[in-house]
Amino acid sequence: MIISKESLESILKWEKYESQPYVPSKGGDGKSGVTLGYGYDLGQQSTEQIKKDLTLYYTPNQIQRLLKAQGKKGVSAQVLVSSLSDITISKNKAYDMVMIVKKRYAEDTLKIYPDILKYHPHCQGAILSLVYNRYIGLKGNRRKEMREIQEDLKKSGSNVPISLRSMKRLWTTKQNRGLQARREDEAKIFEKGLKCDCYK
Repeated sequence: MIISKESLESILKWEKYESQPYVPSKGGDGKSGVTLGYGYDLGQQSTEQIKKDLTLYYTPNQIQRLLKAQGKKGVSAQVLVSSLSDITISKNKAYDMVMIVKKRYAEDTLKIYPDILKYHPHCQGAILSLVYNRYIGLKGNRRKEMREIQEDLKKSGSNVPISLRSMKRLWTTKQNRGLQARREDEAKIFEKGLKCDCYK
């Protein structure tokens, strides 16, 4: 995958950098886990993946402590986070880590959206942002639009922004308004890519 600078900056903007472990919405959404740096969610990773991803950025002792948060989400994650607050990461290291993890998410993106490679780097970056945020599950009503995107990418991609905006239905509370805005950003960047004839 080739993603544009604008789409990468959007991902970093929405993931935000935090030096200390935190839980998005303080566990209120029930789906997020203890999160590091630029949006690295321990609740979504396997034990082996955590060890592999964190080895260059945390000490062995810190990684062992962080593994207590593996798979835990929502309130269960929030209960743990204060005991991990002394484990910090610099902004530079967090950026390096997200660049490495991005490669893995790009590989995961291609598992469900192989046709994205035909599209402009703006479009590729917008879909990578979506997967970085929601991962690759396609089952159930909450994933309806992600399935629609899969089908539309096989054609022209023209309806992808519509599907991205349609996902806003999933986040209707004030607490989740940021996710609505993120989908809007992704839709706009994707549209920009569709209009650009500078990439073949």
